[in-house]
Amino acid sequence: DRLTLSVKITITPDGQVLDYDIFKSVINSRKKMTYEKVYKILTEQPKDLMEEYKDFTDHIFTLRELAKVLNKRRKDRGAIDFYIPEAKIILDDEGVPVKILKREQNIAHNIIEECMLVANETVAKHMDRINAPFVYRIHEDPSVEKIENLSSFLFNLGYKLKVGKKIKPKTISEMLEDIKGVPEERVISTLALRSMMKAKYSEKNLGHFGLAAKNYCH
Repeated sequence: DRLTLSVKITITPDGQVLDYDIFKSVINSRKKMTYEKVYKILTEQPKDLMEEYKDFTDHIFTLRELAKVLNKRRKDRGAIDFYIPEAKIILDDEGVPVKILKREQNIAHNIIEECMLVANETVAKHMDRINAPFVYRIHEDPSVEKIENLSSFLFNLGYKLKVGKKIKPKTISEMLEDIKGVPEERVISTLALRSMMKAKYSEKNLGHFGLAAKNYCH
């Protein structure tokens, strides 16, 4: 048994938060899972894993659909996803790095990520609504100068970035979608990321530019 603070959320088929409850609770983990096992259940459905997790597979498939819905809703409002590969460092028994691999992100990771994001956002919105003292995770709008420099760089490569008086997250998001698969994708994504402000913690709720969210916390 583990003492925890639970966030129970009712979400509509199109990803809207309909209702929620935040409460102290006791949880009991009935099964140990890994990203690899969940990914295999979702993609290959091997008999041994389907049998081992037979009491949970329906929930896993439902969570996959939920993750897709939540991801689409975030994308539609303009949330930015930077497609920059992360490194996974393999250590030997003595803790010495022996190999560096590209970290793979799959639907099993996406499920956890999307559930985490909607929980964080819901809690932040609740705390803002009741005007309670709180620490938010904020990401301020990028500076006009950095966005203009990014726009000039893109123009020289033959791409356009619509820059107005106020840059919107969707503008950056759509640009990153447009350059997917092109040879310059990595360098453009990296430069776009460096054009952003650094996220930080604040007692003031200033919103999260990268997530296109008015409320966010950790």
